[in-house]
Amino acid sequence: MDALRLLTTNVKFRHKPVEEEAEKKEELKNELFSGGKVKITGSNPIDPVTEFPDCIFKDNLEKQYVQDCSAIQRYSIPILSSKRDLLACAPTGSGKTIAYLFPILYSLQSHVEGGYRALIIAPTKDLCEQIYKQAKRLTVNSSVHVTELNKSNEKIQEKSPQLRERYDVCITTPMRLIHALRSGLKLDKVEFVVMDEADRLFEEGFVEQTDEILSACTNPNVCKSLFSATLPSTVEELAQTVARDPLRVIIGTKDTSRSIDQKLLFVGSDSSKVVIFRQMIANGEIKPRIVVFVQDIERAKALYTELMFDEIHVGVIHGELPEVKREEVLNKFRKGDVWVLIATDLLARGIDFHGVKMVINFDFPQSVHSYIHRIGRTGRAGHAGKAITFFTKEDSEYVKLVAGVMKASGCEVPSWILSLPKPSKGTKKKLKKSPPKRKKITTRASYDRHKELRKKEHIKKLKRDASLAKQKGKEGSTENDNTKLNYL
Repeated sequence: MDALRLLTTNVKFRHKPVEEEAEKKEELKNELFSGGKVKITGSNPIDPVTEFPDCIFKDNLEKQYVQDCSAIQRYSIPILSSKRDLLACAPTGSGKTIAYLFPILYSLQSHVEGGYRALIIAPTKDLCEQIYKQAKRLTVNSSVHVTELNKSNEKIQEKSPQLRERYDVCITTPMRLIHALRSGLKLDKVEFVVMDEADRLFEEGFVEQTDEILSACTNPNVCKSLFSATLPSTVEELAQTVARDPLRVIIGTKDTSRSIDQKLLFVGSDSSKVVIFRQMIANGEIKPRIVVFVQDIERAKALYTELMFDEIHVGVIHGELPEVKREEVLNKFRKGDVWVLIATDLLARGIDFHGVKMVINFDFPQSVHSYIHRIGRTGRAGHAGKAITFFTKEDSEYVKLVAGVMKASGCEVPSWILSLPKPSKGTKKKLKKSPPKRKKITTRASYDRHKELRKKEHIKKLKRDASLAKQKGKEGSTENDNTKLNYL
């Protein structure tokens, strides 16, 4: 079926000779993107388009200096425009957000009262915010209305349900949407459902929420699409149960990116990591801008405290930061005011940055998918990037997981690492649930740390004694007042 005929009749295309168009399509079928081929499977596959169709949304893209379709966009535009279900896997930074926003907005064309017609679900509020901003840029001067359902406007829409009828596209997290559903929201008018970072949405903890949302979309012709940088077999099997005769598009390979130079670095122990990191900066091996991943919030705070006076313009982002502060740090990183951004896995999924030269996995990732999403912050949109993963003796039983990804990406891996035994399913599950206990991040001697601890304890004792003395003073004053009253 010719994808161009599936698109709306009111749209004008730049017509090309039939031979040229056919040649272009043949090239697209075999094109390389980020070092990998395009693979499409499923019944009655649809030909890719060669360019964005002419419309207001294309004009808005050109204002953002986006003119050429990426590989995933060339395939997803005709597939979603024809309302075929889609499972899409493409490298981070390959344009997946536009790949689903454009055909959905293009199909909706204009505003229609009655409730949400398209639903975009993402696992984190930061990713939802990013998708919302891109959707707003795409819909400038159009009548399609977009909303992000978040904590603040959910209450407003709950009090005034008619407000929901003003919007065509809703972007939100699963839990926020379920709360709205249980408060009376109807999704019977929804024509499109997109699950961004689908591998996460079909993981334990999210899958029940995802299932409840899909059950609420009662339109028999609803089009479902799943987008992610990784597509594990277990997730794909679950996705196949909710999709209807889907087309499956894989850009490159299911789990890797060839635009990233990946390296494993043995650092001995956790206590050596900061010293090695500083040496790499001093030697010019690390150049801004860099994202440094650690395994939890406490370690993010500790590494930031350790590096904040090193004159390297460091920032930190984690789940405990207020949203306003988090956005402030991200904006500084985007502008270049922050060179080194320390982060937990909160930042690993979806949040887009341009010009990230390198990713450092300061702490070993807890799963293959975590590794892929972490390193995906660099090497975006086909640009070259670099990823270095520190590992200690305690991490050695898990190293083979990352080594397999590196080899599949075409990176060199030492033979002794490839010869390590593959971790069992139980070992992988254990790592995913609870990472190894690590020593506190610091480069100071134990004597100095002990001295500081004693000083803090002494200060606490002085404050406690002062508080008790103050309390006794108040009690003594009360007794004197009572004595005076008795005397009178």
